[in-house]
Amino acid sequence: MLNVFEISRMTNHNGPGIRTLIHFKGCPLRCVWCSTPESQSREAELGYKVQRCIGDGACLQACPAHAIRPAAAGEKGLLIDRAKCTGCFACVRECYAHALTRIGRAWSVEELLKEIRKDELFFQNSGGGVTFSGGEPLMFVDGDMIELYRGVKEAGISIGVDTTGFVPWESIAGVLPFVDFFLWDLKVMDREKHKALTGADNRLILENLQRVEGLFAQYGTRVYVRCIQVPGMTDSDGNLLQTCAFLRGMRCIEEIDLINFHHMGKKRYEYIQRDYAMDEVEPMEKARLEEKKKLVEAQGFRCRISS
Repeated sequence: MLNVFEISRMTNHNGPGIRTLIHFKGCPLRCVWCSTPESQSREAELGYKVQRCIGDGACLQACPAHAIRPAAAGEKGLLIDRAKCTGCFACVRECYAHALTRIGRAWSVEELLKEIRKDELFFQNSGGGVTFSGGEPLMFVDGDMIELYRGVKEAGISIGVDTTGFVPWESIAGVLPFVDFFLWDLKVMDREKHKALTGADNRLILENLQRVEGLFAQYGTRVYVRCIQVPGMTDSDGNLLQTCAFLRGMRCIEEIDLINFHHMGKKRYEYIQRDYAMDEVEPMEKARLEEKKKLVEAQGFRCRISS
């Protein structure tokens, strides 16, 4: 089975053409700026949207673990004790207002293929396809996952993979024959800084990209390198120059994309009742991003600014 927490249709910023984006649950990294915290755990999670809550109390009665209680007097909504929650989702089944929801469900290969093929006409008319994302879509590559890739490829649909690169090489090798392109994150080149900001160093990420490059003549898989620009963390010109130096001469590199930091994930933290650590960080100004784009282009790479 394949654990998916979201399917986004009609996207145009995750590869060429109109694409359907499949978000798999589970990620090995813990980036401090992560905008999809509900993607980190592979397990299904309980989401709560307080603005939808009608306060009828049905969920309190339904919860066998007594993990839900009303908020304090004068405050709206519910308090959920996540340590007590067993993930039975009985509360979700009783929540008529859909304030409580289940984040993540298991799909069979056949179900997901059918869902993807709903958009075939858009793919054909735009040169698009499906992009597998996450979390980390290559964190759990088993027989079902490889069967999914094979089924999509046999349907003539383009496959992109949005990856951290921080996965066993065997996982990449298993899907590489089916992949048209990777969206590959290179966040910080300094090993210790990478570990401080993401929870792991970048040795495996860089080694895996070099191995993809080594197989370029065989598979022709293109790589769009994504460099998120988080002020005070990943945005130094020195880091960008180091990134370009590492990539120089690689035939698989299509372009370098500069991804501006944003706060669009803040509501997702509220949804799973986790603290958001990035309130004080502001997105980079457009003029500064344009300067960095010129810096990359001066190193001989195509460059694009994305949000």
